Amino acid sequence: MGTVSNTLSSASSATTPPVSSATSSGSSSSSSGVSNFTGTSEYSQDLQNVITHAIQIADLPIQLLQDQQTTWTNQSDELTTIDGLLTNLQTAVQNVQQAMDGSSYTASYSTAGVVSASLDDTAQEGVYPIEVQDIGSYAAGSTSSDWGTPAANATFNLVVNGTSNLISTTDTSATGIASAINSQYGNQVQATVINAGSGSTADTRISLQATSLGAQSIDLQTSSGTSLFNQTVDGSDASYSIPGTGGPDISTNSRQVVISPGVTLTLLSASPGNEVDTTVSRPDSTLSTALSGFANAYNAVATEISNQYGLTTGTAGVLEGQTILQSISQTLAQIGTYGTSAGAVNSLENLGLDLGINGQMTFTALNLAATDIGDPAAVDAFVGNSATSGFLQAATNALTSLEDPTTGIVKNAESDLQTEIGNIDTTISTKQAAVTTMATNLTNQMAQADALLSTTEQQYDYMNELFQAQQTEEQELAL
Repeated sequence: MGTVSNTLSSASSATTPPVSSATSSGSSSSSSGVSNFTGTSEYSQDLQNVITHAIQIADLPIQLLQDQQTTWTNQSDELTTIDGLLTNLQTAVQNVQQAMDGSSYTASYSTAGVVSASLDDTAQEGVYPIEVQDIGSYAAGSTSSDWGTPAANATFNLVVNGTSNLISTTDTSATGIASAINSQYGNQVQATVINAGSGSTADTRISLQATSLGAQSIDLQTSSGTSLFNQTVDGSDASYSIPGTGGPDISTNSRQVVISPGVTLTLLSASPGNEVDTTVSRPDSTLSTALSGFANAYNAVATEISNQYGLTTGTAGVLEGQTILQSISQTLAQIGTYGTSAGAVNSLENLGLDLGINGQMTFTALNLAATDIGDPAAVDAFVGNSATSGFLQAATNALTSLEDPTTGIVKNAESDLQTEIGNIDTTISTKQAAVTTMATNLTNQMAQADALLSTTEQQYDYMNELFQAQQTEEQELAL
């Protein structure tokens, strides 16, 4: 009958139609999801083996791509983990900055009850003296009689220092007028409703007080100019002096005095002849807490990097050999070994931060306390500021080189990996579609070959039966 290969060669030019779904429901499926056919010829299994082998060879590049995709996905997941830990470290550095900012400082007073301090980020440690001569007063008064219920169309004017201001409202009750004054002229006066009556007898009045110190005239009038107001306090400026400057008393129309950048004192009571010192200082506990958090965040990143090198577990991570791992390691080393060549405080060890040979950082609060008590100015200079100098600037810049959304090495590496994963996924899909098409076409070709083989086998059987019958007949005639 000839070989299978000869028969397949003949079948390639046959006109048998493609295999139908009814004849392509084999017993197994290829990796590309193409069903095998069920042949009827003696060589159907050989034909099936040809299909299976061809699909396996075609699938090999896809499997390699899938392996690469898995590797990149694992690397991307690990980078995401490290990215989150680096973000935590950035936050820890910011917390150290906040601990150094003036708003985290505390104020204490040599005499209580004379002033109170409000501090913002620009405040500096130091002692700020003041002598309060007079805290001043606010011009004030109230309507001279029960407000009653004026007509709904009645109008009233607020007169401040001779300037008349129409009060725009349809609610002429005491509450309505007070509310309108506060919303329209609250930068000049503050209005409240009071009850000057006794027992069950109400005597509703509108009280007005200027919002700034100093002598002022206040009046509440009808539209015709009739005064309804009795001013009881004319108001006066506050005054204070700065001991040691030799300057005269300073008058002000506010009880909030900016004594130094970032340090605002509120005058609470007069104390002529009495110098009150406000001491602004940074609590050790604030910086200590921030540095402890920094050490913990640093160690979390260091541990994850160490795991990638296999130094702790003995098994390297998915980023082993990647340049991004070296970049992160160098950045950590740069932060953890920061120091200067000058100053009483010139290393992180002076702050209680000690980097061990295992790459882990320990923090000792007592060491910080001793250094801060001995030379707080040197601590301030060494720690510096995120934007201008010192350890904070170095750490901030180093982490920005990794984490900046646009130029950061880690961010770019994550983005590049995601792009590659997306590209390889597209390539895999394209190749899988090509293999599916090839498998379908090959299955149809094998079905055509199988049909031709089956027909040939039937013809052979028929001719063989005729030949045998002829031989039998000849034998019988010979007898």
